[in-house]
Amino acid sequence: MLLQAMFNGYIKYEDLRGVFTVYKGKLLLNMLSFQNIQNLIAYYQHMIDNFDGEKNAFAREALGWLGKTGEVAEKIIRESRQTEEKQSRTRIIAVLGGISGKKKLRGEFIEISDDLHEDLKVIVKEPVDFPDETLRTNGQFDRWSKINREFSKTGKVISKQSMEFLREFCRIPFQVTTDGHGGYMVQRVNLEGKNAH
Repeated sequence: MLLQAMFNGYIKYEDLRGVFTVYKGKLLLNMLSFQNIQNLIAYYQHMIDNFDGEKNAFAREALGWLGKTGEVAEKIIRESRQTEEKQSRTRIIAVLGGISGKKKLRGEFIEISDDLHEDLKVIVKEPVDFPDETLRTNGQFDRWSKINREFSKTGKVISKQSMEFLREFCRIPFQVTTDGHGGYMVQRVNLEGKNAH
């Protein structure tokens, strides 16, 4: 069966040599290699199980390789996430600030939205001013879900509703208006007691 798999190209000869040895014309299983394969299979299954639905699983695993676990690992992940959010927020504010007060045609505004796509996904993933799960309303959760879906795609403008969400929960001090004829304008607004940066 193994020889057939090797001849059909499913297993490479070099891989077979790593697990078997030839002794007096017979293939003998190398128990050390076999145990190593079993350990790798168990490890990869563990990784798959942990990564399924866990948003920081890879970072947590990599930190474990470096001896950083528990609260230390969580602090590093939290600080990294805050740094990423701050960088994304800064880029979004800079780009929107650069076009503030200037009319953009739909195609131009789509290009700007696409350029900001990854940064928008970062800040909407866990909005800085979004209420905790126990405090948020169903309406707020529905809005957040809709915005997440909207920002998961490219080729769309940042809608008025999305911009309202960004202003209210992500500290992005802008609003967008449309003239009804394919023209869009972004304008800076106050965040009403929130720090814009």
